[in-house]
Order: sequence, then structure tokens, then C-alpha cells
Amino acid sequence: MMAIRGMVTTSAGEPIPDASVFVESGPSHPDIVAVTGVQGAYELSGLAPGVYVIRVQADGFTGISGRVPVRHGQATRLNVALEFDQVPEIDGQDDVPELSGQDTSAKLGKAARGLASRRRRAFDGDAAA
Repeated sequence: MMAIRGMVTTSAGEPIPDASVFVESGPSHPDIVAVTGVQGAYELSGLAPGVYVIRVQADGFTGISGRVPVRHGQATRLNVALEFDQVPEIDGQDDVPELSGQDTSAKLGKAARGLASRRRRAFDGDAAA
């Protein structure tokens, strides 16, 4: 049996720990999954020669997938660089505190308490309905 092994890193070359690397095996077989270690290394073993669809994903990054050939008698090296997810725009700009001066942590704490209070009221209102 053959293997696919390599590293998952950021586009800047920093390792990504806890990334999931999947071999999509099809509807009749379960996917094979490896999780990267602290240094971003992974290994998918027990593969027969053939072409596999590999999917790589990690929290905070845009996942990718593609076809990877596995040849008889040799391990396949696949290093993957993931891009950071785009930061979503925040709806309700009134809830975003201005970050300036020395009391930034107090402003963030006040904003967080206000959001939590509004969410709690909304949840309590849903439960009463």
C-alpha cells in the first residue's frame, strides 16, 4: 500500500496544526482522514495506486481540493499552502467600539456585555413565544 504525505502551511510558509486532510473515497467507502501535527505534517497511508481527490481544510483558512496521482512503489509528496479566510464585514456598525486611547479593553468589555445582553433578551423573547 502507498501513502500521500506532506505539510500544510500558510501561504507565508508557517505550519498549520490541526488541519484536516481528506481522501474522498466515494459513496461506497468512508473517507480517509489525517490531521496535521504541530509542525503541519500529515500522512495518509494504506492507499492503492490510483488517482485520488484530496481535500484540505483548517479553521480560519480557505479549503482546497484537487486530484493527486498515487503510483505503485513510491510515496506521493503533497505540500499544501492555504490562504487565510477573508475577514467578514460586520453588520450593525453601531455595535463596534472605537479603538483608541488607554481604555480600549473597557470599551471592548462594555460592547461585549451589551451584545450579550441583547442576545439574552432576544433568546428569552423567543422562549416566551
